[in-house]
Amino acid sequence: KTAGVNYWKDYTDQLDFEPLKNLASIVENADNQTFKKLIPAILDMDKFYGWAAINILAGSFHQQENTMVLLFNRASGKFEMIPWDVNHYYINDAYFQDMDVLSRRILSIPEFYGQFRQRTLAYLNEENIKGDLKFYEKTFDEMKPEFYSDRIKFHNDYTFLRLTKRSREQIIHNFEKIPQMLTENTPVVFEEPFDSAQGKPKKISLSGSFSNLEAIVLPLAEFVKNNQQFRIQDNKTLVLPAGNYYFPRDVIVPSGLILVIRPGANLFFAKSASLISYSPIIAEGSATPIRFLPADGRNNWGVMAISGAGAKESVFNNAVFSGGSSSRQINGVIYTGMLSAHYSAVKVSHSTFIRDIDDDAFNIKYGSGVLTDSYFADNNGDAVDIDESPDFLVSSNRFASNGHGLVPGHATKG
Repeated sequence: KTAGVNYWKDYTDQLDFEPLKNLASIVENADNQTFKKLIPAILDMDKFYGWAAINILAGSFHQQENTMVLLFNRASGKFEMIPWDVNHYYINDAYFQDMDVLSRRILSIPEFYGQFRQRTLAYLNEENIKGDLKFYEKTFDEMKPEFYSDRIKFHNDYTFLRLTKRSREQIIHNFEKIPQMLTENTPVVFEEPFDSAQGKPKKISLSGSFSNLEAIVLPLAEFVKNNQQFRIQDNKTLVLPAGNYYFPRDVIVPSGLILVIRPGANLFFAKSASLISYSPIIAEGSATPIRFLPADGRNNWGVMAISGAGAKESVFNNAVFSGGSSSRQINGVIYTGMLSAHYSAVKVSHSTFIRDIDDDAFNIKYGSGVLTDSYFADNNGDAVDIDESPDFLVSSNRFASNGHGLVPGHATKG
């Protein structure tokens, strides 16, 4: 909890608690509706369900607030739960009320509990219990001689045999008990946060790079109201028609949509301003290019990024990117490419990348797709940087004067 900030420990050399403070604010202060919308934006829910399943199978609630280990992924902008020191216990009916605050808050939401229940029950079958016991017995047989030969061990041989037998019994007990506990309706109770002194619900306080977190889940109509350059084509599609557009600040395109940028659209960005889309982008320039440019030639803009769009492919064809990539950190994610794609599929073709001032002209992290028939010139750092994306193909591109800082007077295409 926030009150325990003095007990937090950062295992990196940055001592950066900004992500954790924002997570704590959502858990401790958000009303149920807001919590339901925002927690998937800052916590990897798939990894949470796996972590929670491991704990319940072990009958363990040992990972409480003062022992929990979380990894904040700067590529996804989400926390990932790290199982550790789980141990085995006989599970009992009080399990759900004894678990940590984060888990109780999540599993009190029926939709989240339903996902966890489905994930856990799918594991509880005869094949898996046989496999688990086989692995347990194999490990026991392999380690028993090592334990017996240890002359300075903590437990004697009798205690070792007793404890290992008990652990095996706990595995079987929990496999049989858990299906009875996982009722269709969540057994977890969590009181919605309320400020009794003010007589009204509490309010979350999002700060730092997370100040735009709520924009990820903004309703379509509200997004267009705040960003009137865009048009609504249908209840899932945003359109930016041909024309000139000025972006004085960061724009966050919510998840669950498709953004279509029409041929002939020219996007001019103020200093460091960026467009971050949590939905796929279709920008097919055809005969008329689509351009992403600085509004002021003296100042570079930020990044054009697709974040967490998954397998739904974004397309950039006959697009021109120039004068961007002052590295940005938005909603906890660090973007280093003038065009960046994180945890997203993207196809880039017949496009131009010039005069990027920072790390990468094009960067993809944990993604897939193709980069082909494109031109890179006068970029300060890497023209193309591919991180943890083995399914991404690069072919038939041209490169000139990249990685040597900006080259004054060099002839560029576009």
